[in-house]
Amino acid sequence: MLFRSVPFAVQAISGLIALFVLGVSLWLWYRAAPSAVTVPTAVEISGRRFALEVAATEKAREQGLSSRDSLCAGCAMLFVFEYPGHYAFWMKGMRFPLDIVWLAGDTVVFVAENVSPDFSGILESGISADRVIEFNAGMAKAEIGERVKFSSE
Repeated sequence: MLFRSVPFAVQAISGLIALFVLGVSLWLWYRAAPSAVTVPTAVEISGRRFALEVAATEKAREQGLSSRDSLCAGCAMLFVFEYPGHYAFWMKGMRFPLDIVWLAGDTVVFVAENVSPDFSGILESGISADRVIEFNAGMAKAEIGERVKFSSE
């Protein structure tokens, strides 16, 4: 009886080892994928070029520009999301007004202009987006449907 159960045990162990190797391989592939993506360092919008600060993690996106006194005139902050969705923003802790531009890929889908740091509501595009850029108020001058150009120079 014990002799007959050995092949099944060997098969079960072999199967578990194969699943483990497959799992580790998929995990390594997944972990390597983000490094293959080029992070943009600049964006061109409405014929104007801005240096980008990138907020790609949940913690960085939550902090954003909060508690800062300013953003340089030629700078903007890019919020990158893993998946398209309806992403809301608030002005909690902000000390200066912003233009906020929601993007689907490289296309402007919604713009909130000259948002006061005193605004206590929630800003949401109502349209699916996978990136959002914050600019100093009056700097974006973006139009819905306009395409932006990212670069990594």
